[in-house]
Amino acid sequence: MKKILLLLALSSGSFVNAQQLVELGTNPISNNGYHAGFTKIRCNNLGTPFTAYIKQGKLFVDRFVANEWEHTEGASGAIDSLVMCLDFDYNPVNNQFYLLYTKSDGVYFKTYTNTWSATSHYPVVIAGAAETSCMMAVDHTNNIPYTVFRDNNDPIRWKKYNFSTDSFDSIPAPVGFSDYLTTMVCTDIEVNQATGDLFAAFQSTGQQAKITKYNGNTWSDLDN
Repeated sequence: MKKILLLLALSSGSFVNAQQLVELGTNPISNNGYHAGFTKIRCNNLGTPFTAYIKQGKLFVDRFVANEWEHTEGASGAIDSLVMCLDFDYNPVNNQFYLLYTKSDGVYFKTYTNTWSATSHYPVVIAGAAETSCMMAVDHTNNIPYTVFRDNNDPIRWKKYNFSTDSFDSIPAPVGFSDYLTTMVCTDIEVNQATGDLFAAFQSTGQQAKITKYNGNTWSDLDN
């Protein structure tokens, strides 16, 4: 019996050791004594991890190659400065990364495959509570990045980025959604990649949790 228990203990120890986390190279996020915020990580089709983060107001996106983290934006690494918040996603259909971020003068959007695209800018005042409020969900098949962010006047704006016109086009807010009663903290969006529908979860005007979907034209409850 003791031999069996010993074998079980050794097997359990081997399993725990096999499951230990391993740090990937020198941590780019918390080195130099500064910590980063709004950290996101995504992997491309090859399994290469990319991480986006803000450090001292500067925006970085790094990739892990040959056991080292390297900047995707040259030696300095900073894609932009005075950045307030970000969201970061990957589309496996076209092998592109999408980067959404805000500054005091508006919302910015870029894409990355092997190099960064030109920056698209939606001018709007971002300040106060709006500084930490932006999110994105991407329809992979139709290549549509949906975005949600709050401006300085408090309204939450619902947009989709249009690649053909290089513009942020408005989409209607979900039924039951209130700019002033719903907070970004209580809101999330996700795309059903099988159908292309955009799902939104939020606190409705009746102070109830609600989930609804957008088919590219109209919002409806999930039972429709």
